[in-house]
Amino acid sequence: LGWNPGDEREIFTLEQLIQEFSLERVGKSGAVFNIEKLNWMNQQHLRLKTDEEIADLAVPILEAAGLKDIEYRYLVSVVKLMKERITLLPDFADFAGYFFRDPEMFDEKGVKKHWSDEAANALALLADRLESASPFTHQVIEEILRGLAEELMVGAGKLIHPARLALSGKVVGPGLFEMMELLGKETVVRRLRNAVGLIRRAEAS
Repeated sequence: LGWNPGDEREIFTLEQLIQEFSLERVGKSGAVFNIEKLNWMNQQHLRLKTDEEIADLAVPILEAAGLKDIEYRYLVSVVKLMKERITLLPDFADFAGYFFRDPEMFDEKGVKKHWSDEAANALALLADRLESASPFTHQVIEEILRGLAEELMVGAGKLIHPARLALSGKVVGPGLFEMMELLGKETVVRRLRNAVGLIRRAEAS
């Protein structure tokens, strides 16, 4: 609020701020409250925390959203994947909720743009290929998806975007292949096939 240390630094721990602060460097003009800047600063402080620290803070937020009894190491892995995308801790239940339960809602614009009869056929083939994938790592998953896209003579995006929507209900998120590895084969195949059913029912109606 109208103070700076005399250089480009903006992020401080409380101890650092106590050490650096001086009344002499407080500006005389009126302070400006900028919620966007405050959110950015919050994001920077979150990134300074360990994955375990964020996981501990996320537990009550997830429990309040009805997500209980989550295996701790799995939660830490989710935090590691989502850490760069979380601005505020309360965002965690919404932005990362699909790691703990199947999505019930799907981004409307994404559905219109990425889900079609063609996409359903491609996702059905992808589910079949992934069901026999071994090991179920992001490298193997990516190889299977890109190989299928090449067979279908379409860009990989024609599979990546419909698949992300099927798995998370969202059109943005962490790397798809890493996300799929963390979700696990059973969950990925089930959600892909569920999306195929939803698309085909919508197309038939």
